[in-house]
Amino acid sequence: IVGFARGGKYEARVIDLNQVLAKTADMFGRSRKEVTVHTQLQRDLWPVEADQSQIEQVLLGMFVNAWQAMPEGGELRLTTANAVMEPQDPQKPPDAAAGRYACITIVDTGIGMEPSVQARIFEPFFTTKTVSQATGLGLSSAFGIIKNHRGFISVQSQPGRGSIFRVFLPAVNQESTT
Repeated sequence: IVGFARGGKYEARVIDLNQVLAKTADMFGRSRKEVTVHTQLQRDLWPVEADQSQIEQVLLGMFVNAWQAMPEGGELRLTTANAVMEPQDPQKPPDAAAGRYACITIVDTGIGMEPSVQARIFEPFFTTKTVSQATGLGLSSAFGIIKNHRGFISVQSQPGRGSIFRVFLPAVNQESTT
């Protein structure tokens, strides 16, 4: 919505995902005491070129989804890592470029998802919640924002075992300005 309000323009600059993740996780953790947030940030994480507010929006939306999947509370594990995607890497979608990426992994101890649900989670307006609870735009918006940044999102989930989301953003060869 922010990108749309700006006429589709993003304010991309070189950022440090560790700082963005730490700031967003701290804000989320203070508002959701029933969720224990753990972070493990890779030293010397490769910088990315991105619109920081858009990445914060993606992360916050994913944290809220994880929280909603843990109605009795639970744990949210957040990690960052450098990743090199080879052309035939099974995690890499066919339309994503091979190369260096900074990766954020979001692991929750929630209810998990059936394969039929998992296959549709990035579709606009798809939701497992009641109409009054959600719009079904959170994960589809996250998917679109990350794709517009030339990145991608992968997901693994099993019912009763939680979910693992990985957000990959292309690394750049510059120092961050954040």
